[in-house]
Amino acid sequence: MLTFIKKLFKHNRTKNQEVGTLGDSAKRSNVQSNVSLKGDVVFTGMLKIDGTVIGDINSIGSEPSTLIIERNAIVKGNINCQTLTLYGIVYGNVVANSISIENQSHIVGNCFYNSIEVHVGAKISGSLLLKSSFTQKNVGEALDSDVKKSFVGSDPSDTVSDDKNKVPRVEKMQFLNDRATLIQ
Repeated sequence: MLTFIKKLFKHNRTKNQEVGTLGDSAKRSNVQSNVSLKGDVVFTGMLKIDGTVIGDINSIGSEPSTLIIERNAIVKGNINCQTLTLYGIVYGNVVANSISIENQSHIVGNCFYNSIEVHVGAKISGSLLLKSSFTQKNVGEALDSDVKKSFVGSDPSDTVSDDKNKVPRVEKMQFLNDRATLIQ
């Protein structure tokens, strides 16, 4: 029996690897279905949302980032990441290199992308804008990093909305290092 236990704990370890390290799982985070977060979320690696997030979601760092918003999840805020796979609902603007909007998902806001895949049954209430069409020449000065300022005191004519939620209509974006900033 002792030999079996030794083999069980040894089978995937390399010479320099310590027992108890998290490895790649340390770069994966989850917001479970029974969790509701209020505030901005910053992540690296992969973030999977099953619950509710009220606030902006931003990936940081130079390594690849993936955001997965599951079927029953709701995000009320802007999203900025490298890869987004959406099954749920987003009320806010999305900036990503690659976006996949799955069946029965819904975005109420604008999408800025390099690559997009929209499945049958997905809903988008906003504009689809190719990131490469924006250059430094056609944008003004950038806001502070707090994109939420655009929500405060917005004129109703400057918003995109569904029946219950409004997000600002984005006319200009500035892209620096694959990150977007709203322009006033």
